[in-house]
Amino acid sequence: METQLRKLRTGLWVLAFYCLALTLALAYFLINTEGNQVPPDVIRTKGIVIEDTEGKPRILIGAPVPVVPERMRTDTARVRKFWGSRFAQKEDWFMDLYQTYQHSANGIILLDENGHDRVAIGSPVPDPWFGKRIGASTGITLLDEEGLERSGYGLLKVDGVYRANLGFDYPGKEGMTFTLDDNGETGIFIRDAEKSIFIGKADSTNMFTGKLSPFNGMYIKHNGKPAYQVNSFDGPLVGGQAEKKED
Repeated sequence: METQLRKLRTGLWVLAFYCLALTLALAYFLINTEGNQVPPDVIRTKGIVIEDTEGKPRILIGAPVPVVPERMRTDTARVRKFWGSRFAQKEDWFMDLYQTYQHSANGIILLDENGHDRVAIGSPVPDPWFGKRIGASTGITLLDEEGLERSGYGLLKVDGVYRANLGFDYPGKEGMTFTLDDNGETGIFIRDAEKSIFIGKADSTNMFTGKLSPFNGMYIKHNGKPAYQVNSFDGPLVGGQAEKKED
């Protein structure tokens, strides 16, 4: 009986020591995590890849978005085959230029089953396949089934000036752009393979008309050469219509 009591006392001392150690450890944890607790409904991570039922990545989320081998525009071999071939004998020139593009995004990119970008939302969004943007764009872009940008809305900062653009593109080139910037240049720019039309207001040395004087009206070019203009700064209306100028 006395031997059993000694064993029981020893067990109680061990249990007491264990409880004390556990209490101290819990207190240390609570003290060092106080004020740094994250609510259980907040996830902190570097990136997320959401796959479809076949295991293909379809949504990339991150800052920057995760890199996956299935994404077409970051696979240079596929880029050369599908986009570089459009440049005939200038594939190497295109691929060298392509290496300078902005391909990533801080935001969300939606991919199709073939790995083409279809929607990009971010700051910045990736460059279009046919050239670098004139400035980093914060906004959204929509792309077709070949990964070609077809429309987008973005806010850019060019030479310290903010510019808001809403654009609609042909495959590989701009088609129509609504634009407004902090310098007061506002208008619509429309173009096809031969003609370009600017309708709006632009300050001197503007990018739309290339004229060194303020412009407010319509300016048309044909094959890159001035063809027709109506500019309210040229003078008053004549016969109820603005004066027509030929350059």
